[in-house]
Amino acid sequence: GFFFSFPIVAGYCEWINEFVKNNNLDKIWFLARDMDIFYKMYNKHYKKYDNDYVVTSRFSLQECLYEDFTDEILYHTLLSRCDRGYTIKQSFDELNLSFLIKECPKYGLNEKSFIFRSNLDTPHKVIYDNLYKVIEYFKDNETAAKMYFKEKLGGARKICLVDLGWRGSIFGYLKYLLVDKWKLCD
Repeated sequence: GFFFSFPIVAGYCEWINEFVKNNNLDKIWFLARDMDIFYKMYNKHYKKYDNDYVVTSRFSLQECLYEDFTDEILYHTLLSRCDRGYTIKQSFDELNLSFLIKECPKYGLNEKSFIFRSNLDTPHKVIYDNLYKVIEYFKDNETAAKMYFKEKLGGARKICLVDLGWRGSIFGYLKYLLVDKWKLCD
């Protein structure tokens, strides 16, 4: 794999340096886990700019965003589980919303209920009706995330995010949190 992937990684690292230079950026964040090899190669062979490996994920960021991105989070996370054999319990567990399972019987569901397109509105309603609990439940996670990212910034105000996500939602989530909500970046 190295023989074929090295030219791609090398070219990408060179391009990152040009991008950072041309946009007068302060720091590069290589986002976990997809960018691990790029981070290592960049620092070993191509490092021109301050950079860091930042451990984050779409799911961990979503915990900070339920108040402002509820529709998007529910649409993409629950819809992708429809008609694929996922139960309410499995889906809520993956979203760290296990504490809402006890609310499901009020809506005609139980933890073994499967999620189908035909009943998707019901788990959505469980979450919407308990949104204040969800936001409160994740408050400590949001505080910890803000502290983590502030430390990783190290005073940088303009950063380059590097990731290979298939939807790119992590870029939008980070921009919203770092620039709009927490005012940590420009």
